[in-house]
Amino acid sequence: NLRLSATGTVANPDVEWQVITYNDAIVQRGTTAFGTVDASRTETVSTVDTSKSWLVYSTSSADGSGPNIGQKLIRGTVTNATTLTFDRSNTGQTADIDWELITFVDDTDVQHSSTAFGTAATNVDVAISAVDPARSIAVGGSTRHRLHSPTVDSHRDGGRQRQDHCDHGGQDDVSSADHGA
Repeated sequence: NLRLSATGTVANPDVEWQVITYNDAIVQRGTTAFGTVDASRTETVSTVDTSKSWLVYSTSSADGSGPNIGQKLIRGTVTNATTLTFDRSNTGQTADIDWELITFVDDTDVQHSSTAFGTAATNVDVAISAVDPARSIAVGGSTRHRLHSPTVDSHRDGGRQRQDHCDHGGQDDVSSADHGA
């Protein structure tokens, strides 16, 4: 069974959910808690091949005002074969993270990185290895910029803001021009 729960005073919430089973993957799971003074947290994981690993995480923290948004915007990255890093630009508020690190043990490849946008930039092209668009997806995590296909979902969780993220760099729109043919 899959247990879904709501906290707080949300009346008749609707929850969208998916369960995906990978036959050739290993999933590691964990939680991380940010204290009010924590700007960064790391988690040690069993050794993985970073070119075959995908980090998916969700964060939750108490509601607040616009000026403290940097306390709630948490970035998660696969730092190296044994470390995940979660960081944020501002401190002052607690936050909780639930994460899953999916490592494929077949011929699946994962490309990931982080790309900064300049002050006036609205698009940035990132070079990736050739992919077959019929067999590839591109997802990204950012709460500051909306992707062509949204992959950051915000949920109201009874007084807490919940955001789901996928750390998977590259372009957010894979087209036939991207596959190297």
